[in-house]
Amino acid sequence: MAEREKPILLNISLCDVVIRDQQTHKLSLINLFNELQAASFPCTHPRFYVYVCLTNGRDTYEGSLSFIDTEQGKVLAKVGGPISFHSPLQVVELSFELNAMSFPRPGIYRFEFACDHEPVGARNLRVVPLPEPPPRKG
Repeated sequence: MAEREKPILLNISLCDVVIRDQQTHKLSLINLFNELQAASFPCTHPRFYVYVCLTNGRDTYEGSLSFIDTEQGKVLAKVGGPISFHSPLQVVELSFELNAMSFPRPGIYRFEFACDHEPVGARNLRVVPLPEPPPRKG
C-alpha cells in the first residue's frame, strides 16, 4: 500500500498575538519576531503564538508542534491534535498559544510541525541575552 502524501507546510510564524476577524475569518499576526532577548537565564516568556499554515492535505492527520532545545536535542514541549482537510487545495491555518515557555539558556530553539509523526517543516527561534547598555559618558 502506498503512503499518502503529507501536507505541505506553507508557513510557520512566531508572533505576540493572533487575531481572527469574526466576519471575514481572516487572520492578523501581530508583532512577528525571529528572536527573543532575556535579561537572565533560565528565562520564561509569558505568552506568544506559533502560526502554522498547511495545504495539500488529504483527509485527517494527527498534527503536532514540538518545541525543541537544539543544543540538547530534547523536546521541551509538544502540543497537537487532529487536522482535517476537505480537499488538497484547502489551506488550513492553525495557531498555538504557548504560555510560560521556558528557555534554559541562550541559543537556538526549533519549532517543528509534524503530520502523523512525520516532520513537514520547522523554523528556528534565536534566544539571546539583552545587549549591554552603552557606557555612560561622564
